[in-house]
Amino acid sequence: MTVLVKKQTFIYLENHRSHMVNMDEYEVLNTNNVNEKLDNIHQDIKRLMEKSNQDYLELMLNNLRKDFTRSIITYLKDDTQTRLDNNMEDCEMKPTCKEVFTDFLNGNTELLKLNNVTETSIKEKKDELTMIKDKAPYSKCETCFSEVQTLFNQQLNLIRSNDIYNSDSAQDEKPKISSIEEKNWSKKF
Repeated sequence: MTVLVKKQTFIYLENHRSHMVNMDEYEVLNTNNVNEKLDNIHQDIKRLMEKSNQDYLELMLNNLRKDFTRSIITYLKDDTQTRLDNNMEDCEMKPTCKEVFTDFLNGNTELLKLNNVTETSIKEKKDELTMIKDKAPYSKCETCFSEVQTLFNQQLNLIRSNDIYNSDSAQDEKPKISSIEEKNWSKKF
């Protein structure tokens, strides 16, 4: 189907710049071109809406994750205090050791706030615990370090399960949804 459109144009003559000529011109428009342009506009709007929906979903998930992480950190800190109080040996060093262990374990809970925890930072934390253990004055300190090691392993498991632990040796990464090439699935159905 074709449509005739009356279009009024004004042309300046080269020799007489002050004179304008009024001409009627007819232009033939193909409705297929119009439909194609409308389809392109529709696809652009659809992609924009999908992208904004994806951005909104990611924002909501990040906010939910922050709230959830804050709750977990509070629980871990409370649990650390309770378990250290109940499971550490009673000796004259208990208050000092408890403070050192609490600082160490609370520092680890802060790793949960990060979006990415590397294998290097985990190794640094393990080395820090080993250095603290090397300074232990008594053989009975093993009971306290055993409890701290158990709490530390629980924290590491939580970091791994929270999907923020990134092994330096990991080669394959999960692609983001937005990076997957768009295919026109609607034509298949």
